[in-house]
Order: sequence, then structure tokens, then C-alpha cells
Amino acid sequence: MADPPGPVRAADPVLWRDEKGAVHLTYGVWDPAKSRQVGEWAFFHCTCVDPKGKELRWTEPVEMAPDRKYDVFFNNKPIRLASGIWLMPVVVRNGKQPGTKPIPYHWGFESVGALISNDGGTSWKAVGVSPRISNSGYGNKDTFCWEAGAFQRKNGTVVIFVRNSWGLIQATESRDEGRTWNDFEPVNVPNPTARIHVRKLPGGEVICLSNPNSRPVFENRSPLAIFVSYDEGVSFAKIVILDVNAKVMYPDAELDEDGHTLHLHYESRKEGYYAKLDVREVLAPPRGYKR
Repeated sequence: MADPPGPVRAADPVLWRDEKGAVHLTYGVWDPAKSRQVGEWAFFHCTCVDPKGKELRWTEPVEMAPDRKYDVFFNNKPIRLASGIWLMPVVVRNGKQPGTKPIPYHWGFESVGALISNDGGTSWKAVGVSPRISNSGYGNKDTFCWEAGAFQRKNGTVVIFVRNSWGLIQATESRDEGRTWNDFEPVNVPNPTARIHVRKLPGGEVICLSNPNSRPVFENRSPLAIFVSYDEGVSFAKIVILDVNAKVMYPDAELDEDGHTLHLHYESRKEGYYAKLDVREVLAPPRGYKR
């Protein structure tokens, strides 16, 4: 839990583990007294070096990328690139925000980008920004980017999947570790304007947790499904329904050290859920599929 002092809003805490076993927490803070514009967030990072200890000891929270090169928002995990760099996918505000109300916070976020860290998450800096999603030629122009997730292919290409209002996940790629990005392209994963979780597994498969409903209406955030790709996220050939009951699921997951146990967390705004999945049970290609 993140509970900073003062009359601020703290939201979207994300836990992630690095290759050394340390657990990291990132979260956003919106302070209406300090924000330059409505909905501007600052993000903080702290670390628990020994998560298996009898008492969890955390470092003091430090603001990430305090230079505010871009107005960004993120609530997904970073990834460790093959070069050792940590890359945090972010959405970037470059459009205008109507009125003065603080909702919706996602208004005006029309690009994605990245924060990178060369010291294991101690310090971060902002790098390149993608073209605006409205320039991609798909869907209508009344859209936004939100809740980006990333993975890296064998050839070094970094891919960001992003939630939007078109009914399909959109993807953009970078071949220079996040410094430049290409135009968005749709991925065959339906999404009703809801958070996703995407990751590459040790065997090379890419999985995406999402709600397989393309109608952009919040009440359609159900059921929860796992999509499987055998071509590093270019397309998804298999879908397995995991939960048909809860709505507004906002999935997150962490892969166990054994490389095949996936720990899933999701919620319905009123209740939180946890499930454990052996991904080997869902990874077999569908009958007749040729890799």
C-alpha cells in the first residue's frame, strides 16, 4: 500500500521483482496544490531488498524522473532488456484536456514512451515518444493511450501494448531501446477500454491477460482471459477463459522463480482476487496450428 502524507491522492501501486530477487514498488501521487495542470501525476519508487526477511524493510520513496521532461502516467511493470537496462513503458500527454475537472485523468494522453534506468531502478530518465495514436489511420480520433505494457523480442525490438478506445489493443515498436517508436498497429486482442497485462515467458511465448470484449463500455470488462502468441506478440492464436464471474478485472501477474507458475491478481472495484496458474496447462498450440 502507498500512503504518502498530505491531502494527496495515491493510486496505481505496482509491485515487481528484479533478477536479484528484490521487490520494487512504484506508485503515482496527484497533489492538486502542486500540479501544473489537472491530472498531472508524480511517480515514486522504493525497494525491499530482502522480501523473505521476517520484517519487510523498504527504502525511502524517491520520485522517478523528477525533471518532468514529459507529462507521463504509468501503472504497469518495467522490463529488463537484454542489455541490462530497465525500461518502464509510459503514456505521454500531448493533447489538450477539456475543462478543469480532474476526471478523466487519461484525457490528452495520445502517445507512449519510456523511462529507462541503468542502475537497477535507483534513477530513471525519459527517452523517446511515439507518434500520436490518432495518426495511425485506425479507428476514430476520439481516442487515448492508457496503461501500457511492454516486452522484448529476440531481435531486440521492444513492443508496447496499450489500452485505448477502439476495441482492440494497439501496439508500437522500438528498435533502439525506447528512443524512437513506430506508428501504432492493431493487435488481434479485443479490449473494452481496460487494463491489460502482457509478458514474454521463458519459452518465448507471449501472453496477454485481457477482457475479450471489444465493446468500449466499462461494464463489459468481463470475462478474464489469457491470450497466447507463438510469434512473439505479432498475433495471438489461442484464448483460454479464466474467470467468467467478476467484472472490472484489471489483471496483473508475476511469474514465479520456477518459470511456469503465474500469480494472478485482479479486482472488481469492491473485491480483490488471487489465483495461481501453471501456464504449461494453457500453452499448447491449438489443434492444427503451425508455428
